[in-house]
Amino acid sequence: MSAVRELSGTTLKGYQLENCLGWSSHTAVYDAWRGGASWAVKIVDGDLAPDGVLADRLKREARVLTELDDPAIVPIHDAGRTGRLTYAVSPLVRAQRLDDLMRSGQLTSERAWSILNDLAVALDRVHDRVGQLAMSAPGYHVTAAQYLAPEQLEGREPDRRADVYALAVLVFEILTRTELLGARSPHEAMRATLEGSPPSATERQPDLPSGLDLVLGRAMARDPLLRHRSAGELLQQLVSLPDERARHVEQAVRSAAVMAAPGFVGAGSAVAPVPPRLPAGLAPKVPTPETSMVAVLKRLGVPVRRAQQDVFLDSYFAELLRCARRVCDDRWPAIAAGAGLEAYTARDLAGGGSLSAPVAAVSRLADAIEASYGPEAPAVMRQWGRLTAESWIRYRKPLRLWASGEKRVEDVIAAFTSDVDRIRGEPLTAWKKVDRHTFWVVHYDNLGAVGRRCAGKSCHAWTAALEQALRLAGAANSWVVEEAECGSVTGTYDCVFTIQYVDL
Repeated sequence: MSAVRELSGTTLKGYQLENCLGWSSHTAVYDAWRGGASWAVKIVDGDLAPDGVLADRLKREARVLTELDDPAIVPIHDAGRTGRLTYAVSPLVRAQRLDDLMRSGQLTSERAWSILNDLAVALDRVHDRVGQLAMSAPGYHVTAAQYLAPEQLEGREPDRRADVYALAVLVFEILTRTELLGARSPHEAMRATLEGSPPSATERQPDLPSGLDLVLGRAMARDPLLRHRSAGELLQQLVSLPDERARHVEQAVRSAAVMAAPGFVGAGSAVAPVPPRLPAGLAPKVPTPETSMVAVLKRLGVPVRRAQQDVFLDSYFAELLRCARRVCDDRWPAIAAGAGLEAYTARDLAGGGSLSAPVAAVSRLADAIEASYGPEAPAVMRQWGRLTAESWIRYRKPLRLWASGEKRVEDVIAAFTSDVDRIRGEPLTAWKKVDRHTFWVVHYDNLGAVGRRCAGKSCHAWTAALEQALRLAGAANSWVVEEAECGSVTGTYDCVFTIQYVDL
């Protein structure tokens, strides 16, 4: 047993080491006390770090982490070497362990995604700044054998793709609620990593998308060059997987929703995702005029799409309602009642992976906001769209982009429209690059436009959502989003947006 596990009650560089919080074969973490504050002290023994290289690197990275000032990154307060021991000191953050959350059933899909997304964003920020490992290096906290990439076990120099491997293992364990390699000794785990192949996630949890094994198999490939280039790229591919189970049960969910009582409130703290009571009187869709922008774009080769269903993703509806309640504040009860959404005035919708949220509900909610705010409604709608997009992209569907200029805008549009199609459960978007300074984006049977008739352009929420996607990708300052044709004005419910470069 390594001596680093027997240091409780001793003092290291002025830090009084108390309880050992965790350990691996050559490392241990202690809670410690110094200067009236609590600290977490990670200690690496001389067998794993026989020289001072690790200590020097930790000191350099401590300065970088302090400059990053990311709430998802615990900074290194102190680092160095004493005798044969290398140490790193961080503020002690007390929180529930991830495996405890999993065992107790407290790790919801939303919370799991938030954790993974925060971790991926933090990893990529550190990688971009430091250029070395952040998650599975000896000075950090994920050093259990199953998280170490093959190149690390073979003594080869690892790069950021070793952290992609470690993140993929964590994704596997969160999604399957099982350990990747089971309860094995460190030696057995290392041997399995070097000699075997990653197990199938879908065999352990059949409800997971069938394409998941291919994505995780790539992320845990033996050759690091075959893996994803970054943590963000891995998560982007994960969220692009089709929700096959939701499609399979869609008809059953919709039938059950029709049979349920309107506004039914389920037990617990959330509202069951059934179609709420909606006022009648939706305006019928009109044929597309030959002079419309949609018709012009069709002649230019942009595909035309038509909605085959009147529902969309429950979890996105839940996000829309949460953000609308936040934006409308004390007006929310009256607005919700005007939209036929009384059941959601004080509680959140129980969002999920099913497609049962009624498209018409969003149109009625937009009408109710406009009726309440009058001339101020466009600004409120923009705030609603911006807030919803930021929440959805940052915490559920992160855009990790590596290109620059118009190629970065292409990446944003491709990711954004793909996600809108996933939200709708069918392809209802199209886009075209006119030249390096101009893009066209079409939302067919646009969510929030269906059934509405307006005198002027009204898709303020979607305009702001596209702007926010560009902003989060660092491409907002030189690109302007405008609604060129509003489906609520033409009556086609097909909305066209332009994204143009502006030389400031």
